[in-house]
Amino acid sequence: MSSKLEVQKKCEWCNKIFIAKTMTTRYCSHRCNSQSYKHSKREERKRKFKVSAIDYKTMQEIEQKAEKYEEIKNKDYLTVSETAILLSVGRTTIYRYLHKGLLLAFQTKGKTFIRRKDIDALFENPEPYKARPLNRVCLLNPNQAHSFICDPSG
Repeated sequence: MSSKLEVQKKCEWCNKIFIAKTMTTRYCSHRCNSQSYKHSKREERKRKFKVSAIDYKTMQEIEQKAEKYEEIKNKDYLTVSETAILLSVGRTTIYRYLHKGLLLAFQTKGKTFIRRKDIDALFENPEPYKARPLNRVCLLNPNQAHSFICDPSG
């Protein structure tokens, strides 16, 4: 419902002063109204994404691992997959530990079992942490083909 009143207002989008024909007008033009609407919808999607950063599939995986942990936490003998869940590493890491001799295992035809005591022993007398050496900077030696000059200082 328009009136004969001319109300001076400030556009909520572009901050220009304009003459409004009604008391509820918020924008100076259709363009400002559309841009404000699109901006608010974008912000709403961003907020929704932040809230649902952990999607349903991820939540299910967390719940499954929690349930699996409850099943295996009191077992004396664990499979490679169960050991991986217990130590929060991948199965290939457990096999690497087995190949290096860090863990001992009993193999049957289709299963590999690891004693819980052996897993606990990993943490009783751990080796001191050794930092990896820094990468060295190597440059192509112009005097000889396919040779490099390396600076050990990095």
